[in-house]
Amino acid sequence: MQHATTAGMLQFVHLPSFAGFLLGRIDDYTNEFISQVYKADIPLLKHLQHLSEEERFQFSKKLNIEFLNNLFNNNAAGHLEIITSRWLSNAFENIGRYDVHAQDVTLVNYTRSKAQKKFINQYTKDPEIIFLLHTEIDELSYVFNTRSTNDYLDVLKEKIEEEAHFNRNILEASPGIIFIYDIQQDREIYINGRVEEITGFSPGEVNATRNLVKELTHPEDMVVVSNFLHAVIAEKKGKIQNADYRFRNKKAQYQWMRCYAVVYKRDAEGNPLQILGSAYDISNEKETAFALVKREQQLLEAQSIGKIGSFDWDIVNDISISTPEVLKIFESDHRKTFEEMREHTHPDDVEKIKYALTEAFTSGVYACEYRYKTASGMKVIDAKGVIRFDENRKPLSLVGTIQDITERKKIEKILINSKLELERSNEQLQEFAFVASHDLKEPLRKIAMFSNIIMTTDWDDLPERTKTNIEKISESAMRMQRLIEGILTYSSSDAQQKKEHGSLETLFREAMVNLEYKIQETGAEITTDGLPAADVIPFQVQQLFQNLIGNALKFSKKLETPRVRITHSILKSDEIKGKHLNPSKKYLQITVADNGIGFSKASAQKIFGLFQRLHGRSDYEGSGLGLAICKRIVENHGGAISATSELGVGSTFRVVIPYGG
Repeated sequence: MQHATTAGMLQFVHLPSFAGFLLGRIDDYTNEFISQVYKADIPLLKHLQHLSEEERFQFSKKLNIEFLNNLFNNNAAGHLEIITSRWLSNAFENIGRYDVHAQDVTLVNYTRSKAQKKFINQYTKDPEIIFLLHTEIDELSYVFNTRSTNDYLDVLKEKIEEEAHFNRNILEASPGIIFIYDIQQDREIYINGRVEEITGFSPGEVNATRNLVKELTHPEDMVVVSNFLHAVIAEKKGKIQNADYRFRNKKAQYQWMRCYAVVYKRDAEGNPLQILGSAYDISNEKETAFALVKREQQLLEAQSIGKIGSFDWDIVNDISISTPEVLKIFESDHRKTFEEMREHTHPDDVEKIKYALTEAFTSGVYACEYRYKTASGMKVIDAKGVIRFDENRKPLSLVGTIQDITERKKIEKILINSKLELERSNEQLQEFAFVASHDLKEPLRKIAMFSNIIMTTDWDDLPERTKTNIEKISESAMRMQRLIEGILTYSSSDAQQKKEHGSLETLFREAMVNLEYKIQETGAEITTDGLPAADVIPFQVQQLFQNLIGNALKFSKKLETPRVRITHSILKSDEIKGKHLNPSKKYLQITVADNGIGFSKASAQKIFGLFQRLHGRSDYEGSGLGLAICKRIVENHGGAISATSELGVGSTFRVVIPYGG
């Protein structure tokens, strides 16, 4: 009904002809219209400021031609519908839907009617037509104003609803709590729904409780909250304030909150009335931050214990950033430049540092050990790091560690000296053992020789007591000779011998030759499963076989044929447990099993000791060195030897050594 009435009111008698007159003078009319617009200072002009003067003229001319053509055809109502449709559908060129304000609506129609009236006297001199044209122009302006105002109100209402909807969505979508705090009432008068999700308290509970935040803030953080509120209230320029504090939620657990706030409303004198704020749960952030601080403290403590610090040296600007331990090591109260560092470096090591840096600028890895003079004395520094380069391979920075190894160097020197002393002592001991044993052989040989002469030439003339004593002398001389030979063998069984790749089966056969008489005497059965080749010290491994097989024959049962079975297997590194072995991917295990008299479990480790015997000399001959020599030979090869046994059943010896293939 409104549009029909509007259409009826916009049927004119004189305006169509007048519009045709203005179309003939369109440039003059457009200039007049623009002049009136500038005089009225219409707000819409700011949206055309980016256009040049000519562009603004053409833009206005285009709109005026469209308007006058519709008016010429007595279709002002149609023009109004077109303009309204463009406005509501946001189809205006250069001007947005919400760019039009109430002042624009009235001023545009006002300036257009003024521009039109400027040309009436040029169009006609008839007073009656002049009067009627004024009336029709005013009527047109009135209808356009009325319709534009109604449309503006509709647009404004829609804009308000959109903004309200947007604000509601913003409030609900916010990951934090949005609130309005009334200063005079000292409580929250608005709070959004996220408060329940974050704290457990519903908006109703918060609004119903006076000063809930102050009641539930951690006692240690009350000062923080109080200072925060004072800062917000005192801020005059609208700067947002923030604070972190602990808040006790509905589960009676404290959680960390971060609050941002600003004055939202003031009275006529500018005094704050309300505060707008947002609060967020930052418990995870705080836990992470605390963990990082703790980790950094632990790192610094570890650096202090290990006397090691880290640094980042900006090579281009010669600026170094380092941990406190670096300053402690260098006994300095400030970070030194490279030139300062060089001044305190031992003169003999300056070139060493230069060379290490030169190498690092090529390889990217820095490593240097040098002496450095501090207030407490000369220190030995171990520096390591990596170089960072730019895209042109130009060194930018050196990141690394500094360690005080002064004490370690002192200990190393002591250990080296001790090792040298020990080696000299061992050499002297071996030399003494060899010489002493060698020199002892001659008198023993003579004792045995003269005893044998007596026993072969004068034996029948000797009394029984003398015969017994001479037999004891001869037996003691033989035991002494075996003991000396054992000592010589043990002292020569060191790890300095060169290893060779050879057949273990061959070494086994050679040991059998040396044991030929004992094997024939006992009727022993000795077999192998075909021993492989390995990297060993040949004569030592032959001695190993000879001692282990000889041991089995010695402790065989009197009424049972001795049987010795030698087998082997290849083991992986993960199959070796509880043994101190040289590292290797594979190991060779050699097993020597017999059916002899055996021994108790308690004696399993004891038997490998020097001069250890489980039986009396009268029962079984020997020096007590055989298995000790076996143990030393196996250890010389980076391996281990062990034994298991059961009395009356037999014994099994297992030798494990690194195996190359």
